[in-house]
Order: sequence, then structure tokens, then C-alpha cells
Amino acid sequence: MSSQRPSTRSSQQEIQQVRPFRSRAQEATIALMRTASVLSRRYARLVEPHGVSLAQYTVLRILRGAGPEGLPTLAIRDRMIDEGSTVTRLLDKLERAGS
Repeated sequence: MSSQRPSTRSSQQEIQQVRPFRSRAQEATIALMRTASVLSRRYARLVEPHGVSLAQYTVLRILRGAGPEGLPTLAIRDRMIDEGSTVTRLLDKLERAGS
């Protein structure tokens, strides 16, 4: 990733919100969620040329860290960053792809 200068725009400007946030905590939460989304999209673009989704990459990373003994499906699920993914489906796709 390139070392770009951080944006000086506020979170409110970034999401084009007209009304002010109710609190600094709410603004910080939205900024954190937006940052996570931006980073997720960037990393997805890095792994996609290798034929895997970001969720599949995460499963492979977890399995690599587990070593040769591997991990049960539920243990993989517990270590996932994005909880929206179905681990069994991801493992099936990776197995079919020969990853």
C-alpha cells in the first residue's frame, strides 16, 4: 500500500452527513467502521488476483498459523475477523479450488 497523506476531511464530510453527530463517541465509531471498510476493500483487491476472497484468505491465514495439526471448523470460526462468513462454505470452496 502506498503511503498517502491522511485525509484532513472530517468523518461528517467523508460520509456526506449534513447533521452533526450526536456525540464524539458516535463520530469515532463511524470513523472506525469506515476505516475498517476501506482497508477491507484494499486487501480484498490484493488477494483477488490469487483467486481467493478476503474471507478465504483469512481462513488460510488461520490454518497456516495453526500449523500442520490444523483446527476444527468451530475454532476457525472463533478466530475469524468477519463473523458474517460461513466457515464450512469457505472451507468447501477452498478444498474444491485445491488451496
